[in-house]
Amino acid sequence: KPEKSDSYKVMVWNTLYSKKIIDCFHIRFNEQKDLKAEDTIFNIDYFAKANKVIISENVGYLYRCNSQSLTSLKFDELLFEKIKYSYRIQEKKLRENKIYEISKWRLERQLFVDLRECFIRLMPNISQKGKKEILECMDKILKDDFVRYAIKDYPINRTQLSQKIFLYFVKYRLKTMLFYSMKIYTRKR
Repeated sequence: KPEKSDSYKVMVWNTLYSKKIIDCFHIRFNEQKDLKAEDTIFNIDYFAKANKVIISENVGYLYRCNSQSLTSLKFDELLFEKIKYSYRIQEKKLRENKIYEISKWRLERQLFVDLRECFIRLMPNISQKGKKEILECMDKILKDDFVRYAIKDYPINRTQLSQKIFLYFVKYRLKTMLFYSMKIYTRKR
């Protein structure tokens, strides 16, 4: 259940798949350039067809994340649109597989994780934008109907403190507070 444990990472590099299932159901990666979360979308397709899934605590592969790498710090002007588009595809696939209701909270939670990443990438040390331009971008995102709808009934009180603060900034459109909190956060990275 998503509300009990959220430790499963959706990246495909940490998963063993049955080639038989992939071939039988013609499961493929969506290679659209305007897409984010293609691993998650692949996993939704795959797990919907699998009869059984086993999750192991065993570490058989070590993946090193470097937050200072060039790919981690890259700014993408279209990231917010990619996040929205990917969310809609995931929502559609979850509904088609009749697991949307049990997956909704996790999907929305990931949306706000991605939104935080979007704001981080807007910071001057990454985007090379000035404060005024960043605040305008943040304002546009915070006023977006998609974000307003997602935050409206989101269970903020179920989250950890740092996420709770971020979500309150989003909910109440506190772009200046959001700007400075993201600026502090990027200095720690």
